[in-house]
Amino acid sequence: MLLNIPKENEKLLHSLAYYDSLTKLPNRVLFEDRVKGRIAALKRNNKKMAILFIDMDNFKNVNDTYGHIAGNKLYSGVSIGISIYPDDATSYEELMERSDIAMYQVKKSGKNGFQGALHKKGFKISVDDFGTGYSSMSYLKKLPAETIKIDRSFVYEIEKGEDDHSIIEAIIGMGKSLGKEVVAEGSETIGQVEALKFLKCYKVQGYYFSKPLPFELFRKFVHSFRLKYL
Repeated sequence: MLLNIPKENEKLLHSLAYYDSLTKLPNRVLFEDRVKGRIAALKRNNKKMAILFIDMDNFKNVNDTYGHIAGNKLYSGVSIGISIYPDDATSYEELMERSDIAMYQVKKSGKNGFQGALHKKGFKISVDDFGTGYSSMSYLKKLPAETIKIDRSFVYEIEKGEDDHSIIEAIIGMGKSLGKEVVAEGSETIGQVEALKFLKCYKVQGYYFSKPLPFELFRKFVHSFRLKYL
């Protein structure tokens, strides 16, 4: 039997099958499909991938005590287990199992943390949007981050406001004293870049040099950039 399903119903069925109804994020079915496709590509290119298994600490207690509505609105500490392809496993099922085991090891060791020597396996961690939202000073203690990325909102006003100038100067000084690299996000004008150079911030991210490019154009850009500046 051939059924004609209206377009809007097709979208609804797809959404129900592949996305979480609360968060609207991809669910486990879609995640599995994407990871298996990624593994096939990694095999061809001989590259690595990390899977993070995240669980909210004490979330069941909140649901049991205050109900699921309160639980849906809660932001809590998390425990994160990490597995690396192909170091820890080479299949989706094994990678998920290793991440799950690692996550429970974190919970046993005190919760609100993460497992796995990422640095030893070639991964680097950056603290993004530093100075705003959840990017606080405490993360510099909890995470073995190598790079601090100054939020673009401070860079945007660096030429005009003394407050932003002073905040960026403080972040740069703090980053250097902790042995971290500092990158300024949202660097889009020559004035911003020059102001950052004056503050001894020599790494920038933004449209001043280029907007996002396809890989081939990016290669050409890097080549011409090296000839011009290095």
